[in-house]
Amino acid sequence: MSHPIVDAQTERLTAAEAALAAAEARERDLQQRLVALVTASGTLFGSPDLADMMPAVVVLARTLLPADGYAVWRHDHESGTWYIGASSGVSEAFSQRVIDMHRGHKVAPVPFTDPFIAEEVDKVPMLEERLATYREEGIVDELLSTLAKIAAKDPRRAAL
Repeated sequence: MSHPIVDAQTERLTAAEAALAAAEARERDLQQRLVALVTASGTLFGSPDLADMMPAVVVLARTLLPADGYAVWRHDHESGTWYIGASSGVSEAFSQRVIDMHRGHKVAPVPFTDPFIAEEVDKVPMLEERLATYREEGIVDELLSTLAKIAAKDPRRAAL
């Protein structure tokens, strides 16, 4: 027969052990992410060559942000188009798409510098022209971030 005080203490001990295990798992995850960030920074900032940097951005994103797919988009000022320079987890058809028009106008660099979060892409007016493509690819949410801040700090990357 169990005793109510012993049962309550056992429950608290079990909950404390579970909380400790969860905290240790979060700490290991954070350590792994920090190591990945330090490792990737050597590649990201060690070369002015976009051919080296863009795949490194994908590797870093895969390490730090759990998602099904990743793509580094690049705006070509001369042609006025957006295209994917590096990707992972997206279809070949999606990675080969080029965007040249948005709402009847030639595309331009993105109108934001802070991260842009679309928890439901079908509810974001700015993305409505891309919904069919997103549905084909199975994209329901996305996080967009610009590398323009890096370009402003390093003139060798001004072409980003």
